[in-house]
Amino acid sequence: MERIDKVMGKLLEEERISKGDIQIWGGKIKEEELQEFMKKWNFSDMQFRIKETVKEINIDKNKNLDLQDVELIERIRIFGNAGDIDLRRNGNRFIWRYIGEDSPPSNLPGHVCNFWGKDKNSNKKFFVGYREVILWNKNDPRVAKAKLNYPIKNAERVKIRYKTLSEGGIISFVQFIEIKNG
Repeated sequence: MERIDKVMGKLLEEERISKGDIQIWGGKIKEEELQEFMKKWNFSDMQFRIKETVKEINIDKNKNLDLQDVELIERIRIFGNAGDIDLRRNGNRFIWRYIGEDSPPSNLPGHVCNFWGKDKNSNKKFFVGYREVILWNKNDPRVAKAKLNYPIKNAERVKIRYKTLSEGGIISFVQFIEIKNG
């Protein structure tokens, strides 16, 4: 019984967040709206970017995002301390999700939805967990010909630090925070 009390005590001490603590938004944009969508965001505190095309995955500091050849882009993830924007291709459109401190810019193109704005979500509370995952070593033989160039100087191996938002023991959202030396 004492062990159960300890476990329950730890659970009750875990950080929890709800509607007023974090912004969670999402939506859909057409392929041709991607450039306009990206120009509206302030990325000053979102320092990292993962851009996946049909040819490669590029992990870099978030500067000078090249949106030429939009039809080749499969996924873009821009993140940092202020938030995490994840765009994934679905046919000729992108489905996006944002988790962060501030509300997204007003007048974004396409369909925009506030997670907390739905009645069924307005009272939800999430447990917050912080985790890290080690990415492949740039010289690991298992990566074959993949070009693993990480945005951390002199790092053979790096970690992505992220936050999970869980409900009922199930992870509902993942927010990437940073890439750091591993």
